[in-house]
Amino acid sequence: MTGSPAVEYRLLDPSDGQAVAAWLVLVAEGAGDSPDDPPPCPKDVAGSLRYPPPGIELADWLAYRGGALVGTLRLAFDTGATGARVDRLLVHPSHRRRGVGRGLLALARTECRDRVDLTALVPDPGTAFAAAAGATRLDGAYLRMRLDLAHDLPAAPPPAPGYRLDAWENHAPDHHVLAAAWLERTLGDDAVAPQDEPVDTSYLRALERMRTGRGRHAYHIGAVHEATGTLVGYTNITTIEGNPDHLYQGMTVVHHAHRGHGLGRTLKLTNTTNARRDHPAARYMDTTNSATNHPMKALNESMGYVVRDQLVPWHLPTATT
Repeated sequence: MTGSPAVEYRLLDPSDGQAVAAWLVLVAEGAGDSPDDPPPCPKDVAGSLRYPPPGIELADWLAYRGGALVGTLRLAFDTGATGARVDRLLVHPSHRRRGVGRGLLALARTECRDRVDLTALVPDPGTAFAAAAGATRLDGAYLRMRLDLAHDLPAAPPPAPGYRLDAWENHAPDHHVLAAAWLERTLGDDAVAPQDEPVDTSYLRALERMRTGRGRHAYHIGAVHEATGTLVGYTNITTIEGNPDHLYQGMTVVHHAHRGHGLGRTLKLTNTTNARRDHPAARYMDTTNSATNHPMKALNESMGYVVRDQLVPWHLPTATT
């Protein structure tokens, strides 16, 4: 255990049902910080303890004061890395401005030997907190965008000549798995051919297991180059069981050699139509877009997305730097 005498820190054990239940209550109570966001889904949040993203190791710390759970910290480590990203730093509203957040951030600096990265919303008190902790703001930002599904969408154009669409839901067909995994990991910019790996243990299959383990459902649609039969682009939309009024637009990627044919627009609009057909009660669709990805931002805005706020990255020196 580490930290000041007033606060005790414990690593969350996913098999400790009592601790997990208290942690879920804390996460739900902290959701009031972002009232426009959908509330956290307990099944999805609890599932993250056993089904982390592929290639990521998660460590969740709990802060107790006087026997009460008052804060939590989630660190996300790329497998084998010694630096981490702060995925969640939350203090119970009634225990703020008492040093709990600073203590959790100090714990992050101790646990990470190389670097600590974090993001903060603008506008948001987290920005002032990061600056006060000595973090340095990095270049770049991510725009959080929202589409009001009550509005009519533009009609999806057909795919360009020489391409066809192929749709699937939670599990990609075996013949698309390696190409989809390569597109996901390289954003379609790498000229190297997809890695030859066993389909069952591939990155994409691990990603699918994570989604289903957390109770999510996914809609995908891909663009296939008819001359070669190769998947050259795809997009996905995810639903979360506890948030039936929200859809979540995820990755949209087209191989660099096949851009300029309007495939991204066809993919996104067609997939949105498919997801809305199965979820007519959904009111909003949320997505995140790099502020420097101007073509994707323009595409989103042409569909009706509006910018809600932005996430900015920060770097915090560790105890050894």
